[in-house]
Amino acid sequence: MLAKRRLKELGFSIIRLSDRLGEFVHYDSESPTSYAMGATLVYDLMRFRPEMVMHVIAINDERPERYHDETLQMAREHGVPITFANDQLMWNGRRLKHSIIAEFVKWEDELRPGSHVVIVEPALMGNVGAIIRTALAFGIHDVAIIKEGLDTFSPSLVRGSMGARLGLHVEAFSSFEEYRERFGENHIYAFMLDGAVGLSDVKKIAPFSLVFGNETVGLPAEYAGYGQPVFIEQGEDVDSLNVATSAALGIYAFTRACPIDTD
Repeated sequence: MLAKRRLKELGFSIIRLSDRLGEFVHYDSESPTSYAMGATLVYDLMRFRPEMVMHVIAINDERPERYHDETLQMAREHGVPITFANDQLMWNGRRLKHSIIAEFVKWEDELRPGSHVVIVEPALMGNVGAIIRTALAFGIHDVAIIKEGLDTFSPSLVRGSMGARLGLHVEAFSSFEEYRERFGENHIYAFMLDGAVGLSDVKKIAPFSLVFGNETVGLPAEYAGYGQPVFIEQGEDVDSLNVATSAALGIYAFTRACPIDTD
C-alpha cells in the first residue's frame, strides 16, 4: 500500500503490468517505477524492499528459475499481487526469458556517513553492477557514482548487480566536488598509477572512499591531489586490470584492514 500511495502522491495513475500482457513493456528513466528481471532479483527485492513492490508476474515455464517458488511464496506473504502470464510478454522487442519479473517503486536513495565506494564516469553498467555486488558482499552499503543524470534504478544496472543494488544505497553525483562537499571527513584513496603507493603498503584509514575510474581512461590526473593514490601491484604481462576486478581487490583489502560495522 505504501508504494501505491507514493505513486498517487506523485500524480501517477497505477497501471498493472497484467494490463499490458502481449505488448512491449517499456522502461522510462523518468518513470517512478522500475523492474527487477528474473527470479533471483525479484527474490532479493522481496527480501530488501517488499513494501516497494507493485506487482509480480510469473511467466509460465516448464523450467522455472532458481528461487521461483520461494519468490512467489514471499510475494503472497507480503500481499503482493501476482499474475500468471503466457510467454508472450515482450521486453525491448524480445520475448522475456525470465520466469518472474516485478515492477517496483523507486525510492529516495542517499549515501550515509561512513566508508564508500566511488565510481567515476563509468561506461558499462555491467561493471557498475559487479562493483556494487562486491561492495555489498564485503559490507559496504553505500556506493557513489560520479556521472550526471545516471539512472541508478535502471533495469540494466539492477540486473548487472544481480539484485545487490536493491540492498544498498546508491547515489549519483554530478561531480566529485559535489561528493566531497558532503563527505569531506572521508579519507580518499584514488586507484591510479601516478604517484601511487601499492595496495599492500598503503595505510588504510576509515572512513574511506575507494575511488575507481572509467574503464578506458581511468581517473584523471587531478585525482592524485584529492587524497592518497593507490595502485594494485601486478605482473608486466598485462597493462591493467578490469575496473570491476580492481574494485574487488581494493574493497577486499580495505574491508579486511578496516572491518565494516554491518549492524
